[in-house]
Amino acid sequence: MQPTIDTAPGDAPLYTTERGYRRFLARIAKARADYDVVVASNSDAADAGDNSVWHDNFAYEENQRQMHQLARRVRDLEGLARRITVVPPRARFERVTVGCAVTLDDDEGRSERVVIGGYEDSDTAFRRVAYTAPLGQALLGAEEGDARTLQLAGRVREVTVTTIEPARPEEL
Repeated sequence: MQPTIDTAPGDAPLYTTERGYRRFLARIAKARADYDVVVASNSDAADAGDNSVWHDNFAYEENQRQMHQLARRVRDLEGLARRITVVPPRARFERVTVGCAVTLDDDEGRSERVVIGGYEDSDTAFRRVAYTAPLGQALLGAEEGDARTLQLAGRVREVTVTTIEPARPEEL
């Protein structure tokens, strides 16, 4: 089972791209489908033990625990979805924000390109980092030429933002 989602403080708005929003809605649909499977197995779980449906029937108790946990997950995700604002694609970026691709040069002479994704929308295959992740947070608002000191995986790195451009559609 997945833990309860770590939500942003209060009612702060959350941001994502159009594709990121569709992925978020797919997470809600999967959580609902998982919940429906558990609910559908409720009577089987009740029949798995003695004639009691509570406290002496481990299968039923476990079923109820999963059902409540998944119901909470659906509620949490739906609450977050109401706070999400979809950021429209832009042709030009002056600062690092959701939907842009950033080229970083580090203090060891390496260069890497990362895409700033929306809320909880990271994907290593596309080098997409959620703006709420430590790297995303460190880069938000930076302009070309800005240097940032990052502490990632217990290691301090100095990076310079060399380019900011729109991310390709397949990266978002």
